[in-house]
Amino acid sequence: MKELICEAFCASLNVRPVPAGYAVCTPYANADGDPLLLYFVRDERNRWRLEDDGTQVPLLEANGVDLSGKARGEAFDLLLEEYGVQFNKDSRTLYSPPFADAEVGAAAVRFVALLLRLQDLALMSPQITRSNFRVDAVAAIHAAFDGKAHVIEQAEVSGDLPGQEADVVLKRLSMPPAAIYLATSEERALQALVVKMEAERYRQIAASIILMVERSKINPIKGPTLGLAMARLDAVVSFRDSQQDTMDKIAKVIGVNETLRSLQ
Repeated sequence: MKELICEAFCASLNVRPVPAGYAVCTPYANADGDPLLLYFVRDERNRWRLEDDGTQVPLLEANGVDLSGKARGEAFDLLLEEYGVQFNKDSRTLYSPPFADAEVGAAAVRFVALLLRLQDLALMSPQITRSNFRVDAVAAIHAAFDGKAHVIEQAEVSGDLPGQEADVVLKRLSMPPAAIYLATSEERALQALVVKMEAERYRQIAASIILMVERSKINPIKGPTLGLAMARLDAVVSFRDSQQDTMDKIAKVIGVNETLRSLQ
């Protein structure tokens, strides 16, 4: 079994000589889908050093990972410390300490493991986080209200408010429509406030406006804006903190009397 597994892994590696040593193309992928590359470089004392191809950190940054920020910066530094790897800010390369020929295999496995762990940081990027929030929230709204209300994605709460699309609009025959804005940015929260003011004060449109944040304490909405939303909108709900309570609160806004315990 060991021989079969080793054969499968080795067959997926592409090793070629380069002036400084060897380039290794692994069967694993970067955040952009290209293969992970690493280099074995000989130093002046005839020892080996491992380096990446200089794309790992730039790719993370291109995917929205701010390594200068506290959370992701600390995660990045801890990973480098755990694997004994350093980052050259000038060349943008990751590199290992030198090692002898006998350590080539173990060092390569650890270095590839680090490169794979770094890909997880890309999943922490704001763009991906916002996308996941939107997908999960819309799916949860459908699960809770399909059959109880008309669930419409990317819709205007009223034809008299053109160009003001909510993420989801819920409509029931006996109740005013409810527009749900997902707070993926400060701008979306401000838009919800503008729509509420426009509908009530200037258009006399009966409609409920709901702002849904991903988490109550960690979100992209500034404190004053969140305070205004809590004071002026029909509801401000937190999706991740308590999905069931969030759906129950929306149900009350749109007049669905029964609690929605189907999510439990």
